Amino acid sequence: MSIPEDFIEKAFKNLTKGKAIRISRLLDTLLTRLYDKDPYSNHHSQAVSKYSWFLAKRHKLKAHRIQLLVLASRYHDVGKTVFTDEMFSYEEPLTDDQWAIVRKHPETGFSEIFYLIESEFNSERLLWLSLILFHHRDYDGTGYPTSLLTDESKDYINRYNSRIQEALSPNVDGVQDENDLRLQLSVLHIADAISAATSSMRSNKLKKRKSMSWIIQDIEGKSGKKYHPEVVSTVNQMGVSLWERFARDNALI
Repeated sequence: MSIPEDFIEKAFKNLTKGKAIRISRLLDTLLTRLYDKDPYSNHHSQAVSKYSWFLAKRHKLKAHRIQLLVLASRYHDVGKTVFTDEMFSYEEPLTDDQWAIVRKHPETGFSEIFYLIESEFNSERLLWLSLILFHHRDYDGTGYPTSLLTDESKDYINRYNSRIQEALSPNVDGVQDENDLRLQLSVLHIADAISAATSSMRSNKLKKRKSMSWIIQDIEGKSGKKYHPEVVSTVNQMGVSLWERFARDNALI
């Protein structure tokens, strides 16, 4: 089982409504800058896209939600273009200053993409950018960034904050659905964690490769805290062997 070859192309066309080529070229310049600095990021973004697609399909999200998740997965780390070579090496522990840059990369990526597509902004792209901005924000509200955008001098920022704050809040009746941004973020967050933990491409003295069974157990232990309980339930129902088979079939481990 693997993601259809034309899936991302179709997703881009749906997101950009006829302006796919122009916007795609602009965004691909960001990916090229990142991959030139860190070739592993190319493998990682493809892996996160595939894992997000796999988990979202199993969770039975609607097609347009899956498309946005896959596109967000592809571009979720473009903010890492500001990293130094030492930060990509994982050979030495990061300094406090370097960690501050790491924690800023979702906001950096959001800003870089928004700058390119501001004139083409709409509600679907708002959701897509929110997945990129909050892909390290935990289900319980911790992680990073923990707050919304702060440049209130621009009207679109105020509109954005209002809409996203509602999407990040639990439904008042306690019933969760796929419109809950936290649910979609957990799909991306889990896909990111599985790729980072199981890839052999960046295994060294500081970052040892983990088994699929280890990362699935780790995800289960963080249900309701780091990850959305409903998404964790889907991960567990799929089972370790299914995750391993998908990873092997798609050359992800």
